[in-house]
Amino acid sequence: MGTDNLAKLQRTSGFVSTISLIVMILATLILVVSAVLLILCLIDAQIIYDIVEAAEISKNDIEITLSLVFLSIIFVDTVMFFVYKIFKDIEVSYTPFKKENSKRLMQISYILMIYAIVIPILSAIIVGSMDLNDDLQIDFNPVFIAVAVLFYCMSLVFDYGAKLQQESDETL
Repeated sequence: MGTDNLAKLQRTSGFVSTISLIVMILATLILVVSAVLLILCLIDAQIIYDIVEAAEISKNDIEITLSLVFLSIIFVDTVMFFVYKIFKDIEVSYTPFKKENSKRLMQISYILMIYAIVIPILSAIIVGSMDLNDDLQIDFNPVFIAVAVLFYCMSLVFDYGAKLQQESDETL
């Protein structure tokens, strides 16, 4: 890779790693707030009753929403951590094609696949347990499954690129 292209890749990676770090910090703050609100729900704090009354929604709906937000943010935070690590590594490296980046992309694909399967099932179970008159309905999001498959394929490309990079380095 030419030095101009490498420098551009490193600058861009530095920018993306900074943005992903900011998103990770914001997601962590949302995680903390949702955890605190969920704890307040579970201990029947007065502030929750004030929110329920003002929003005209049930306490169960708040608990369900906070639980799902909490779980979703854990997944977002974890994915952003791996994205941060990938781009931080590219920023300081001479090549993006490293075995570690391939593994991180593979981990992201697993996390997204788990998210695509677990969250709809948990949502259906939680919502289904609240209203026994409805049939249990699970709505999988095909976009998350497609993105998980895309990340899996990208990890294979990066793995192949890492092998080619290693062969090239050994040749020189």
